[in-house]
Amino acid sequence: MILEEKLLKDYSLSVERMLQIKSDFYCVEAYDFKNYILTNIDIDNEAKSFCIDNLIVPIALECNVLTIVMDNPFRLDLIETLRLLTSCDIKCRVGLGRDVEKYIANISQIFRNSIKENARLCVSIHYC
Repeated sequence: MILEEKLLKDYSLSVERMLQIKSDFYCVEAYDFKNYILTNIDIDNEAKSFCIDNLIVPIALECNVLTIVMDNPFRLDLIETLRLLTSCDIKCRVGLGRDVEKYIANISQIFRNSIKENARLCVSIHYC
């Protein structure tokens, strides 16, 4: 990620060009967060925590295919673990490290609130 920032800053690469370079290198589709709408993806709490801890941004869940954005899609161990946690097929896209970190900070609050709400519901159901 340090190299990525250096290239963007020192060599005046545009975000679009840097995403294209990463897309070509990793052989996956790039994802530009400029049009990202923050939503709560319906995955279980363990998977949500895993995504936050490992800087994985889930962006869509359709027909049992979870689409995620990562800084480094070569982290196959993380992708496989997420696949096992969610029982979904995983479609990976690549994003800029700084964007992934920024959106993890944003979604972590939504996910953590969702986890707390689920825990509250479990406790209230247990005591009823």
